[in-house]
Amino acid sequence: MRRALFIAMGLVSGCFYTDPLNQRPSIRIDQGSSHVFYRGDTVDLTAVANDPEGGTVSFHWRAYACTDANLGVDGTDAGCDNVPFPGGGTSLLQGFSFVVPHLRATGAPVESLLVFLEGTDELGATAKPVQQLIIPLGDAPPVVTASRAFHQAYVVGQRVDVFAAVGDADDGILPPPPLTWTVFSPMTQPTYTLVDIPDVPADPNHPELAQFGKTLTPMGAGSWTVQVVATDSVGMTGMASVDVDVTADRAPCITQVAPIVPPTGQTLPLDQATLFQVLVVDDDLDVYPASTDPITGVTSFSWSLLPPGATQRQLLSTATGNRVLLDPSAYAPGDILELRVEIQDRQPRSLSGCSDNQPTCSVTGDACIQRQTWRVEVR
Repeated sequence: MRRALFIAMGLVSGCFYTDPLNQRPSIRIDQGSSHVFYRGDTVDLTAVANDPEGGTVSFHWRAYACTDANLGVDGTDAGCDNVPFPGGGTSLLQGFSFVVPHLRATGAPVESLLVFLEGTDELGATAKPVQQLIIPLGDAPPVVTASRAFHQAYVVGQRVDVFAAVGDADDGILPPPPLTWTVFSPMTQPTYTLVDIPDVPADPNHPELAQFGKTLTPMGAGSWTVQVVATDSVGMTGMASVDVDVTADRAPCITQVAPIVPPTGQTLPLDQATLFQVLVVDDDLDVYPASTDPITGVTSFSWSLLPPGATQRQLLSTATGNRVLLDPSAYAPGDILELRVEIQDRQPRSLSGCSDNQPTCSVTGDACIQRQTWRVEVR
C-alpha cells in the first residue's frame, strides 16, 4: 500500500513540456504627412508592425471607394463599394500605393476612401483588430475664365462672341462640368439673344481646358455682364464673368481728305488731273480703310458734281469708292464747279437737315461730318 502511494506521488511530481505561446503581432497604418487628397491623387501608405517574438509579419491591404466611409454600428458601410476599386485591391506589400478613383462602381463621385490592413505573423497569429483608415477627400472646384471677342466697338444689335474656358483639377473635363450662362442687362432691361457657338475649338496649348462659346446680341445700350458658372459632380462651383459696354450706333465721320479743302469762300485751283479722295472715315461699324474686325463693314460713298452754271447737282453713279478723278481738260479755264462726297454706314441717316448750299453737313450737329464739298476753279 505504501509502495503504491509512492509511485503515484512520484508520477504526480514529474516534469511536463509544452510549446511556448505565440503572441499576436500589432500593426498600424502610417499615412505619412497629413494633407488633403483629391480625386486623381496618389496615396502612399505604409504598414508598421511589431511582433513580440521578432518574427516576420505579412500584410493584406484593401481599399474601397466610398461616398461616406464612416462605418455603421453593425460594422457595415452602405456608402462604399462592395469590392475594392482597381488599384485598391489586395496587396501583400508593406507599402501600399494607389491612385484615388474619380467614380464609384455606382457612377457616383468618390468622396472618401476606406482602407483595411490585416497582418499575420509567420506562425499564423493574426493582428487584432483589423486596422481601418478613413480618408476624406477634398474637392477642387472647377476653374472658369471668361473672355469676349475683341471689337473696336460694341454696338446695339451687333453680335458679341463670349467664351468660357473650364478646367477641373480633380474631376477632369471628360465630361466637362455643366455650365450655367446668365446675362445681366442694363437697368432699362432691353431684350437680347444668347445662342450657342457650336464646336469651339480646343486650345492646343491648354488641352486640360474645355472651351465653350455663346453669341450675345444686345438690343440696348448700356453695361452688360455675362456670367458663367461651372458646377462639378459634387456641387462645387467656379464662376467668371465678362463685361460688355454697348453703345448706340453712331454716325460715320469724315476725318481726312485729299486734297485739302480751301477755306470758305475760296476755290481750289485745278490745273491738272487730280484725284479727290476720302482717306479716312471713323465709325464704330463701317470704316475706311476696311478693318480686320469681322463685325465691321466699309463706308459707302456718294459723289456728285455741280457743273459750271448749273443749278442741280449731278450724281456720279459710276463713282462708288472713296475717290474721284477730276480732269480740267473737260472744262474751260475759269469754270467754277463743286465736287461733293457724302458718306453713310449701314444705318441710313438723312442729311435733309442740311441745305444743299452747305458745303459740310453733320447729322449730330458737331465736328463729325458726313458731307464734304470742294469748290474748284479750272486753270
